[in-house]
Amino acid sequence: MDGLHSDLGNPEKTCALADVPIAQVLEDLRARQSTDTEHSVRLLATTSSKLLSNPHRTERSRGDPSFARGPDQGQDRLRESPAWTTAATSGGKPVTAVMPDSEFEWQRTEVAEFLGLAFGATWAMHGALVLTGAEFDLGSPSVLALYVPGLAGPSLAAFAVQARRSGRAGVRQLLERVRWRRVRRSTAAIAIGSQLAMTGASAALGRVTVSVDPALIAAQGYVVAAEEFGWRGWLWPRAAHRFGTRVGTAFVTLVWGLWHLPMFAVADSSQARDGLLQFTAAIAAWGALHGHVQTRSQSVAAAMLLHAVTNMTVSTFEVRSATVLTGVYTTVAVVAFALLRGPAAGGSAAS
Repeated sequence: MDGLHSDLGNPEKTCALADVPIAQVLEDLRARQSTDTEHSVRLLATTSSKLLSNPHRTERSRGDPSFARGPDQGQDRLRESPAWTTAATSGGKPVTAVMPDSEFEWQRTEVAEFLGLAFGATWAMHGALVLTGAEFDLGSPSVLALYVPGLAGPSLAAFAVQARRSGRAGVRQLLERVRWRRVRRSTAAIAIGSQLAMTGASAALGRVTVSVDPALIAAQGYVVAAEEFGWRGWLWPRAAHRFGTRVGTAFVTLVWGLWHLPMFAVADSSQARDGLLQFTAAIAAWGALHGHVQTRSQSVAAAMLLHAVTNMTVSTFEVRSATVLTGVYTTVAVVAFALLRGPAAGGSAAS
């Protein structure tokens, strides 16, 4: 019996006793090892994905951006990338698992809630201007009382959705996306110089009048904060995650343009003066440029800078030729969207 037990501990003698070829036994062992490895990798990916999307995670893991990054600030980009990808090998073949970044994952119900709140709040206020037949005049208290709060629809919607989803930690997370240190000089140059360059090119081809409005310039801090936490701080990362950078940017640009619609019916507003064609060309150019600065910085600060400088430039330097300005905006929009590069879609829609 002792001799038999020693033979069973030796694969070659065991195979001989069982009359089974050793090559077949070794092949079976390799296949089992490959299957076990592949199963382990898939189990790890599934578990990690569930941990990321589990609503019962601790507040720190769900709301604090520092949870996903160590002392090295270079890991910021890993946390804010459209998806995390891990690879391993099983049986000589790569096994890849994509683990969605739950912070920016496209959730249809949340996006619908955001859009409903953003459009509802703004259109209720600006729609009241249309119904009352008011002329756009910020010197009028009644116009001021409806127009200014209405601008805050997008950012209020973003904070409301974040608060419902993650409480105070979610609100803090959105506020922390204003990261000036992430805005490099080259990105700041795009944000500051884009509209100046477009206005300059238009001025070379048409007549320009200059009119400085200190109150309008001073108000830009509120204007950009009222919009950009919503458009570029909340919606853009999710759209880029779901559709890829270029299509996601186009989606946000379309939504942003439609949000302005009530102001076309308010006499003497900038939208009414510019007309639908010029405004469409302008919003397309601005949206594409926002896509560039967001891809380069992942910071709401860059969006605020671009938006503020654009508003101040167009309100100070008025190009009198709509045809020229529309042509310049259209050219910039086409080129900027063509040059827009970034990660492809990183996740699928979820409800």
